[in-house]
Amino acid sequence: MRGQKPQLLPGEYEAGLTKRPIRIDPADSSITLELASRLHYAKAYPIEMNVKVNDIGNVAPEDLQALMMYYQEENALQTHPYSSSGFSPAVNPKGFFKKGRVFTTLDAQTFAVVRPQNGYSLCLAIDGPGTLDSDASAGGHAAVVPLGQQPPDDLVAKPIYIKVEDQSAAGSLDAMARVNFSQVHQINENVQMRNLGRVVPESIHQMEQYLNWTN
Repeated sequence: MRGQKPQLLPGEYEAGLTKRPIRIDPADSSITLELASRLHYAKAYPIEMNVKVNDIGNVAPEDLQALMMYYQEENALQTHPYSSSGFSPAVNPKGFFKKGRVFTTLDAQTFAVVRPQNGYSLCLAIDGPGTLDSDASAGGHAAVVPLGQQPPDDLVAKPIYIKVEDQSAAGSLDAMARVNFSQVHQINENVQMRNLGRVVPESIHQMEQYLNWTN
């Protein structure tokens, strides 16, 4: 609410919560919001016009532009709609190549973005069967687990969880998938790719820690 000081919860900044706060002008001076209230830009809800509601207030006029910009970045069409193969450059590279984005390229290599740059991104490869060393479960690697699935029992490092957004492309994340922290790859923003999903916020900080420890 306008007049309240924004407050981050422990670990939120490290997990990637860096967007500026959106202020709300309350409909009544008695209305308050929890300091932990958060906008979910990646999901929109259809609300019928005749639904009964309580008027909380309005987004502050000076924050409307930021609200729409963040929404468009998170919900931009990720690939060209006329690509028959499913692989194409991102329509909105700035909105697509965010920290934690996971995608597969034409050569069947899967990457996770760790540091977006201007015109390219620094990414970590996600290795699968046939590309792993015999000691891949040791230092330098961490298992990749789709959100909602159980991780392998014999892990050395805490796994990296991914929210899969394209189930048809999820085959690259089998039980042997591992993030390789030993090498950072530079991927141009015009690469032919296919969206797979994104690293969940709780795992982004873990991924960065592993990268710093390894390098």
